[in-house]
This record gives sequence, structure tokens and C-alpha cells, in this order.
Amino acid sequence: MDERAKLARQIELATKAADYIRDESTASRLRRFADELRQRLFPST
Repeated sequence: MDERAKLARQIELATKAADYIRDESTASRLRRFADELRQRLFPST
């Protein structure tokens, strides 16, 4: 599995997990993590 596929999978998992976590601070950290990974996967040019 290449790096882009790994990042895409981590984004998917973090986003899904954040939807089910009741603790808002934890969910927020997961969403932030997913956003950071998206930026690495799809950098602005």
C-alpha cells in the first residue's frame, strides 16, 4: 500500500471515528488530524 493510500485510509477512519465519539474534544482532535492528513495528501499549489 503506497503512502497516499495509507493517508486516505487514515483520513477515512479518523472521520468515521469522530462521528461516533461522544467526547467533543476527542472528536475535534480526530477531525483536526483528518484535516492535516488531507492537506498532506492534497497539498495546495
